[in-house]
Amino acid sequence: MHEAFLLGAMDQQKLAGQLDQFADREGRFRINEVFCLEGARRDTVGQLMRMSDAIVLDVRGFGRARQGVGFEIELLGRSRLLPRVLAVGDATTDWEHFDERIRSAGCEPGDAMKTQIGPKDNANMLMLALMRTAIGTRDSTRC
Repeated sequence: MHEAFLLGAMDQQKLAGQLDQFADREGRFRINEVFCLEGARRDTVGQLMRMSDAIVLDVRGFGRARQGVGFEIELLGRSRLLPRVLAVGDATTDWEHFDERIRSAGCEPGDAMKTQIGPKDNANMLMLALMRTAIGTRDSTRC
């Protein structure tokens, strides 16, 4: 099992070579899982962000007490990748703190698209918001 984990930083071209990036016969894209030890995690996350056309950032439950995604928010801001982001939150998301983290990276909160979902929202609504993010269209799905 140890071989499945990235032990250290890997160059972007080699990482891309390990990912299944093409649609299958049915037109579906596979989910790629990348397992990293802590020493490789931050570099790998940054590389994956730069390789992506659109990024879904799950910020459900995000707030001052739960800082795990804070690194990713600031990295997206410092890398100027926020226009590719769809931040998905819920009633427990502290959007003010989310915006503070974006500002601390030197960006504006409006640079990322945000949407808040409820327990009965469906995947179609989320996919529509993701597609709008990928093509750069902003609309009422923002908070």
